[in-house]
Amino acid sequence: MRVGIAGLGTVGGSIYRILKERGEEIEKRVGERFIVSKVINRSPQKYEVYGVPPEEIAFDFDDLILNSDVVIEPSVERTWPWILLDEPWNLEESL
Repeated sequence: MRVGIAGLGTVGGSIYRILKERGEEIEKRVGERFIVSKVINRSPQKYEVYGVPPEEIAFDFDDLILNSDVVIEPSVERTWPWILLDEPWNLEESL
């Protein structure tokens, strides 16, 4: 399975490193091979930090999406869906 990673922060960088370093072990355990196909990041310096080869660097999000079977976009920011889930929700009141 081709895996695209959007962001090489703490979580995205760890996912990248684990897939690179332990890919064979993961394949043996789950029966599926996960290959990093493309990576995109705001800061080009992170590509050097993680040793991302040029062919894995996505030009833009289209490149990332088109060359991946699944895209991982790790984020620690709380967005509106999370805020809604944190508050009590009553279906009857919503209708």
